[in-house]
Amino acid sequence: MAEEDGERVRMPDATRALFLNASALAYQRSGLFLDVRTPPQLGDVMVDVTLHERRTNCASVLSILNAFTFGLVPAWDRREWTLTTVTRDSDYKELCRFEASEAVSTWCQLLLFAVFPFAQPQRVAADCVYDLNRAAIAHAYGRGVY
Repeated sequence: MAEEDGERVRMPDATRALFLNASALAYQRSGLFLDVRTPPQLGDVMVDVTLHERRTNCASVLSILNAFTFGLVPAWDRREWTLTTVTRDSDYKELCRFEASEAVSTWCQLLLFAVFPFAQPQRVAADCVYDLNRAAIAHAYGRGVY
């Protein structure tokens, strides 16, 4: 689920696939599971991962000023991800629930061009989702679920 400036929007398929792959990779690399399957299938332990992305942009006036002044007036964009992980056993009984959030802010200004030439690296979003999943795995492992 995605939300932009308080309005619900459909998450693009490419973004959804990127986040799904980052989540699966986190569970595969943990070394705690013999098999990680992304389509829902029965197993000894099932993990339901829900990702909510909230995107906030600066005011429209600042965006227009940023464009007219060729970046002298700064503009910004903030993306916040909230990951909710529910771990269940084979009888679908809830074993553990974990929720964590992480955010990334991007500033667009001409004076930042020398330091940050073009845009945020493409992997920042996927790395944030990967880190949230690793935190959920560590939490469940600490509670003795895995």
